[in-house]
Amino acid sequence: MISCKMLLTLATAFATVGCHAQKPPVSADDFHGQWKVAAVVGYADMGGGEPLGKQLMGKVLTVSAAEMSLNLDRWGCTAHTGFRVGEIESASFLDEQAGARPEAARLPAKVATLQSDNCIPVFWLDENHVEFDYLGVFARAERIP
Repeated sequence: MISCKMLLTLATAFATVGCHAQKPPVSADDFHGQWKVAAVVGYADMGGGEPLGKQLMGKVLTVSAAEMSLNLDRWGCTAHTGFRVGEIESASFLDEQAGARPEAARLPAKVATLQSDNCIPVFWLDENHVEFDYLGVFARAERIP
């Protein structure tokens, strides 16, 4: 017969394992698909500002294995050396690469990022949300199923 103490011990063990389970790392494939801009969260010191932010609303960012495109101004980019995913420190990356303060992008302190040598970075928020910087406008987008 199982005692209450044994049940409590087992429940605690399962809860501990569940709380410490690590998420699998994000891969470039996770970014593939279409993402619809749902919100503009901020602006870099230089860039398109509010007029561009308004234009971005509802636009679709499409990411594939070798390229990405945005249905605004017919913008597209082929990743010449391919895409790679890495974790970045948001504050230093934003300062160095985007000329922006962390509060402009509202990103976590560390975030997985899809990058290439020549395309815009795309920041992973979760399986259904990404953020990207398009000409100084930080846009959040939702995955289109």
